[in-house]
Amino acid sequence: AAVQLTGASSNTLTNLWARNASGIAVLFDGGGGNTVSQSSFTSQNSAALYLSGSATNTISGTWMSSSGGWGLRLESSNRNIISQSTAVSNGPAIYGLYLNNSSSNSISGVFASNPSGYGAYLFGSSSNTISLSTITSASGGDPALYITNGGSNTITGSYMGNSSASGVGAYFFNTSSNTLSQSTVAGGANTYGLRLVGASGNQIVNSNFIAGAQLTSTSNDNVITGSTFTHNSGVNYALLIIDGSSNTISQCFMSNTLSYGLWIGGGAPSNYNAVSQSTITSNVTALSLKGTGNSL
Repeated sequence: AAVQLTGASSNTLTNLWARNASGIAVLFDGGGGNTVSQSSFTSQNSAALYLSGSATNTISGTWMSSSGGWGLRLESSNRNIISQSTAVSNGPAIYGLYLNNSSSNSISGVFASNPSGYGAYLFGSSSNTISLSTITSASGGDPALYITNGGSNTITGSYMGNSSASGVGAYFFNTSSNTLSQSTVAGGANTYGLRLVGASGNQIVNSNFIAGAQLTSTSNDNVITGSTFTHNSGVNYALLIIDGSSNTISQCFMSNTLSYGLWIGGGAPSNYNAVSQSTITSNVTALSLKGTGNSL
């Protein structure tokens, strides 16, 4: 690493420029309680800033960029505060912002982006908060935001967008009890803005989904309120629930000019879903309902 703090605590890095053409630009290995502000870190094939087992650090007003690695990577690092910063990368199957087994971190006012891969990726990470942030991708195979394993994360007041025609804005896989509120999620014309796959017990509140949303693979017991789902596709739906049961949808607007506004059921059981106080529109067919015990 160009700069390395090992087991170090309560240090302050301000107006620091660090660059590494072949490895990590700045590494915090253990320790914690350090402050980084108004700095710029760049790497070509590793992390611009890497926190490994380091907690309660504060990072603000900092630029973190890697052309072939991670902008910001947290590995088993908890209770850090990242604000008003940029974490960007440009490479396939890597991430602008990466949290691996890292929990209770606060991310606010952050721009996380990777035009060739994931904007932000949370793996095995719980109880993190992302607020007032923008997360983007232009990759058809990589969502702007991907959350898997872990759970109880909160995303609020944020934008997640994928500009690829086959790109997903936010993807929750095998994760539960997350909250997505007051946010906009945008996907491509050939897919969905939001995908929940094997994701249960999540709360979706007062949010806008461009290219709609899909719940599948036993995505159960999710609660969706006060949200808007729109699509303009003849093969996808504004809101699709297939192999998802006991989900609750209330005070929502679902619209697709070319196909179904809401589709529940089909090739896999989708039972006991409840839709109330909602509007469903389409120029073709507004609603398809299959399964047992579903209610409108």
